[in-house]
Amino acid sequence: MAIAVTSRYQPLYMESLGFDKIPFPVTPNPERYYAPLRLLAHVDEILHFLEIRKGFLLVTGDVGIGKTTLVRKIIKELDHSKVSIALLFNTFLQGSALIESINQDLGIQSKKPGLIHQLEALNHFLLAEFSKGKNCIIIIDDAQNLSIESLELVRQLSNLETNEDKLIQILLVAQPEILTTLARPEIRQLRSRIALHCKLKPFSQQEVSDYIDRCLTVTGQPVGIQLTGAALRLITQYSGGYPRIINLLMDRCLYGLLAYKRRTISASLVREAAKDLSLLPQKKRNRVKITSVIALCGLLLGGYLLMPTLSTMLAKRVLITAVAEPAPAPSQKWQLFLAAYGLDHYLQAFPLPNVDAINRLRYTLLQETDIKLALISTAATTTCAGLPVFEWRDGLKLVLYRSPISGTPLPFSTPSEDTRIVQHILVTQGLLAATAADGIMGQWTQQALSAFQQRSGRVMTGQMDDGTAYDLSCAIRPDDL
Repeated sequence: MAIAVTSRYQPLYMESLGFDKIPFPVTPNPERYYAPLRLLAHVDEILHFLEIRKGFLLVTGDVGIGKTTLVRKIIKELDHSKVSIALLFNTFLQGSALIESINQDLGIQSKKPGLIHQLEALNHFLLAEFSKGKNCIIIIDDAQNLSIESLELVRQLSNLETNEDKLIQILLVAQPEILTTLARPEIRQLRSRIALHCKLKPFSQQEVSDYIDRCLTVTGQPVGIQLTGAALRLITQYSGGYPRIINLLMDRCLYGLLAYKRRTISASLVREAAKDLSLLPQKKRNRVKITSVIALCGLLLGGYLLMPTLSTMLAKRVLITAVAEPAPAPSQKWQLFLAAYGLDHYLQAFPLPNVDAINRLRYTLLQETDIKLALISTAATTTCAGLPVFEWRDGLKLVLYRSPISGTPLPFSTPSEDTRIVQHILVTQGLLAATAADGIMGQWTQQALSAFQQRSGRVMTGQMDDGTAYDLSCAIRPDDL
């Protein structure tokens, strides 16, 4: 496993702007992980497929979109008492060296050299872990660097299995180029074994706004730092919605606030930051390169040929003092919604219904109350108990309800109270035979759950999600929602 190293480097603006942590780090930080709801759904789905031993999973996304951050989030969410994990970042290792690296990460020592002995040692380890009830997971980052021969070798690892279960789960994380490799006829066996393919997409403008808000909030909540609407649009445009570039731009803009003694990130400041980072459109970018050459020559000659830029202003290391400004007032609609459920005391912590607030409110409610939160697509203006729903955006509505169902994916082949309750509801709905209600998620329960989802007008996944949990709760005891 890779060891996280904490950098002692602190940006100049940290203390002056009121940060207690670096708000836009260059390395992934699972402790401060942000993702829009669609990406959190990917995390939940990957965790579920790993748990039920589906074998091969694939995550693809372009450079800088957050693949490594996603991997670290997944590792953090796994129950490490029940899994053994090998994490490979160095995919320039090929063939037997790749298997040896996997074994080393799992703590396996082969007494004899060679690929055959490495595979034997791995197989013995997997059987021993399986007998302890543990799941073994290999995560290969930058998998697009693997040769066809190495990919085929990785595929053969999935042949290590019992009569019913895969002994090893393999998550390939790669740039989209791997799809070209997987399309080749000689690798079709691996392609056919991929049970889940998650494609990571750039942030929308609203998601960029939520991401920036999250990064500022969890690193000290500096009072008064704002972005104009035009600045947000330019950050979205220049970054393309890629978190890594957003981090670079925002870090540069915060230096600009320090240099220019401002509290608001304007469009002009974003343009300067993008210029320094060579993110401007091609025609302007060429001009930047020429200017950089002139600037270098001028400095070497001891001249001062250019007007002050963001870079030269930063060299002065101007310090400013944070000025307190009032926090935004919560909307009346949001206030009335929480008040209807007796939750208006949460307004101070969650004054605005953005993505970050909704995600944190969800977990806060789970820890402190018996109320659950779900974002669902529905035409209804009230819950099945007659309480109001909150119209959010993109056709989604927020509902709050009480339920004995947790709403998390049901574990396959393992008894659980959630499964027992869901089976009871499916029996009362005439979708599952009473004799099949054994508290264990299996084929018949999955089929019955799919039928319930079809009846409710939802996508038939046979798996638990927010909407399905809410519908099941309405079916069992709507008066208590």
